[in-house]
Amino acid sequence: MLKSRISLLLILLFPLTFAAQGQVQVNQSAYAYALDSTMNKWTPTGIRVGMDIAGPIYSLLEPSVSRYEITTDIDLHKFFGVIEIGHGSYKTGIDSANYTSNGFFYRVGMDANFIAKDPNLNVFFFGLRYASSLFNENMSGNLPSSGWGTQTISLEQNSSRASWAEMNIGMRVRIWKSIFAGYTARLKILKHNTYSKEEFQSYYIPGFGKADRTTNWGFSYYIQYRFEWKKKPIPWRKN
Repeated sequence: MLKSRISLLLILLFPLTFAAQGQVQVNQSAYAYALDSTMNKWTPTGIRVGMDIAGPIYSLLEPSVSRYEITTDIDLHKFFGVIEIGHGSYKTGIDSANYTSNGFFYRVGMDANFIAKDPNLNVFFFGLRYASSLFNENMSGNLPSSGWGTQTISLEQNSSRASWAEMNIGMRVRIWKSIFAGYTARLKILKHNTYSKEEFQSYYIPGFGKADRTTNWGFSYYIQYRFEWKKKPIPWRKN
């Protein structure tokens, strides 16, 4: 009789054990597991570091412009804190006049992830940025003078500054293990440009583009590597 009861109990418990194991398998992946109310969802679990490859490719097509930048972001539940640092330059010549601009820029901001339930930690986001650039400019050439011949000029502006705001949209997709790839499309709105009014008005701002425009569009394509110290708790999809 006792053996029969034990056997019956084991028969009843086995499906529950199997179901519990199945639930664990469903509610976790190689990179994430289900978030519950006891966890601190704001604790960072990883950081991504990468570089933009769209800038160097564009420079091959348009040699007058160069842009190189690196990016890093850290996960904060459904948000990402982002820092982007880069260097840009521009050169052009019109008739006998030449202009160059080169300097550094940075962006800081936050992204909001709209697919935070994705178990592979892919990202589709909307973000905001504050951006700033510090750059040097040079203009030189031969201009007609009031008398006979031409006059050679050479003007420099060091430590010109500009700042702008950005609205970004983009995505990051895990393509292999810890490697992600994805784009960022930018709407850039110029807020402030400081230059030496005794020399000339800024023409090109690294990171922003032509200075005579109050808005510019931008595009970056990043390859990133995610360094993670633990799986990320996420609000798991309900089946």
